[in-house]
Amino acid sequence: MIHCKLDWIKSKPIAHRGLHGNEIPENSVAAFENALTHNLPIELDVQLTSDKKIIVFHDDSFLRLTGVDKYVNLSSWDSIKEYRINHTSQTIPLLSDVLDLVNGKVPLLIETKNFYRPNALEENLVDLLKSYRGEFAVQSFNPLAVRWLKNNAPEIMRGQISARFREMPVPLHYKYILRNLTLNFTAKPHFINYNIDDLPYLPVELYRNHGLPILSWTVQTKAQLLKARELCDNFVFEKLSPEDIVK
Repeated sequence: MIHCKLDWIKSKPIAHRGLHGNEIPENSVAAFENALTHNLPIELDVQLTSDKKIIVFHDDSFLRLTGVDKYVNLSSWDSIKEYRINHTSQTIPLLSDVLDLVNGKVPLLIETKNFYRPNALEENLVDLLKSYRGEFAVQSFNPLAVRWLKNNAPEIMRGQISARFREMPVPLHYKYILRNLTLNFTAKPHFINYNIDDLPYLPVELYRNHGLPILSWTVQTKAQLLKARELCDNFVFEKLSPEDIVK
């Protein structure tokens, strides 16, 4: 039985895509090991390959991080497992390997990168997490995925990620729905993770006033850090050292 408590989501800053920087690339085993060394919770991204393997990778294409111009959902695990991230020795990990590495040492904040209707990614993820004994939560920009979790795995802590999408190429009606969290009534997230640059924002304040934990993404500067501490219960960070985020 999967069981996750809400306590940790507010207790300690969360390393965005692991603790990366310099020669340590994002969403890599090295970034996760670095976060473990500093006892920091880890945020990571997951998506599905063409042969239904769950990999830890952010972009829908491999181009930015590996130089290979192929899409994740059209590539098999065998074809990508030797890709090097940012010209380092680090390769793209399977989520199962990351779970073995972390093994409950720190909590995990897992973001599903599926902007369509819930599918094998969500199903396979829940199956994989059934045997994991560490603390974790699953979050998504996609309210349909958050609702799917509520209906199919209600014991998993789930979060809604959002922003005001001012500069993003999102259709106007989707912007309204997502920025104002209007589908929360049906998805019922346990927490909200909102863009730090779009705060303060009244709908988010109202949820916090009603006791829903508010996280912010992605804190990268000292000014954003001060803002997150004032307006949020916790935050996801990068480009700051563990020493920077100590209160």
